[in-house]
Amino acid sequence: MVNTSLFYRSLFLCPMYTVLTGPKSPESSLLRYWMSFPLRTLLPLYKDKTTPAAVMKRPYYLQEPLHQIKQLFESSILMQGNPMVHRKTYNHWILEVTTTGKLEILRPNLDWPRIWKETAALPSNIRETMFLFNQRLLPTRTRCHRLDPTKDVTCPICNQDPETDEHLMFQCPERLTV
Repeated sequence: MVNTSLFYRSLFLCPMYTVLTGPKSPESSLLRYWMSFPLRTLLPLYKDKTTPAAVMKRPYYLQEPLHQIKQLFESSILMQGNPMVHRKTYNHWILEVTTTGKLEILRPNLDWPRIWKETAALPSNIRETMFLFNQRLLPTRTRCHRLDPTKDVTCPICNQDPETDEHLMFQCPERLTV
């Protein structure tokens, strides 16, 4: 799932950086007034700016974008002379907040980078099933039984064991071929 906060933050930052590094305009002159001094070492456009342009405190809504631009330069996501691509920015930020899935924690001996690389090539409905399985969110009868206790928890195909995530994916003899 998309982290909307990070996605919109990258969408907000991208045009701001474009205006900041683009041709002169009323918007760029305002951004340059507030941001040129702290960015003088990162952007060659502001290299000769040796004194702060503003005596007053920088507005709080420009503090965070300034901090983010500096971090993106430090992590080499932004390069001098290259435009900012919001997808690269979002991917960089999402890597910092992603956590390991429950199944990955339970089975650390598997080659998870290869598994996820091969999973990315699968159709979207199968990828979604893999995600739900990894997060233990598959709508199995055992899980549904917790929500509605009138349902039977046994596997409807083999009628042998409770239909848990592991049974559904690994143990059911009828689904083994799938």
